Amino acid sequence: ITIIEVIDTCIQRMILHEVFTSSTCGPCKLGNEILDSILLANPGKWTCIKYQMDYPTVGDPYFTDEGEARRSFYAVGGIPSLRVDGGYGNNPKAYVQNDLDLFYNVPAFLDISANFILNGQTIDVSASLESMIDYTSNDLVAFIAVIESRTFNNIGNNYETEFHYVMKKMLPDSIGTPIGPLSAGQPVQINETYTFQGSYVLPPDASSPIDHNVEHSVESFNSLMVVVFVQDTTTLEVLQSAWASNNALVGIEGDLNPNNLFKIIPNPCVHDIRIIYQLPDRCNVTWEIFDYLGRLVIEGEIADYNAGLYENTLSVDIL
Repeated sequence: ITIIEVIDTCIQRMILHEVFTSSTCGPCKLGNEILDSILLANPGKWTCIKYQMDYPTVGDPYFTDEGEARRSFYAVGGIPSLRVDGGYGNNPKAYVQNDLDLFYNVPAFLDISANFILNGQTIDVSASLESMIDYTSNDLVAFIAVIESRTFNNIGNNYETEFHYVMKKMLPDSIGTPIGPLSAGQPVQINETYTFQGSYVLPPDASSPIDHNVEHSVESFNSLMVVVFVQDTTTLEVLQSAWASNNALVGIEGDLNPNNLFKIIPNPCVHDIRIIYQLPDRCNVTWEIFDYLGRLVIEGEIADYNAGLYENTLSVDIL
């Protein structure tokens, strides 16, 4: 007798990419460039966390014990190494569009809705997890990773000049929050608060990692982002991931959903600017940026984007 379970509801998967890398690793530069190009070409389909490692040689100064814990969790033996939804396990330079498509098309049955608020150096994260099916595993864990979207100060000897989605802190730690079995239709709420201690410190190398009790390595608190994901720590399967919406972002004007979120860094600006925005629904997006005199400075192309968190960098010259 074969029992077939038919499920009539699922949710779009957000693919989690976990990268083990270092600014002292020559091959890591190419791996990061190839992966970043694929992610850029697939907005709204993924989340990403990069763990800077303590090797080769002196390692990356943004190495942390929590990143090492994730490396040990996957038994990563060498870098660069990419884990996708807990699987894959190859050099990111081998990751191609077809790989992303295969992961993206796997149905997900867990919805994650998350938000964060940053007040000074304190970050508050809340997440609601709602399953559409019963998960009987006792080994399900909710993880929260606070990442910095772009860093520069950890330049090493591999010719990378900037680094993306660098993990700064896991909440409450790298062990995460055990959530046990999940029952369909019964939401689970996760709330975490963390204050980055002291002042910014750039360690000389990975042999003296940041001591979270007295210091931090956040280059810009405006660049912080949050990834929430749920993983079976026995099978390593990631059930779902999500970007947390920044509740401090301002609403977009116009005919878009009023719950959309938008932020410009820096503001005001003179040259390059970063635009970060959250779309809860699929919609068309265009840019019109004006200077203080009301002159149109730049107009972006219209794009049809799925729901998700997006970031664009624009080059402008405002005289």
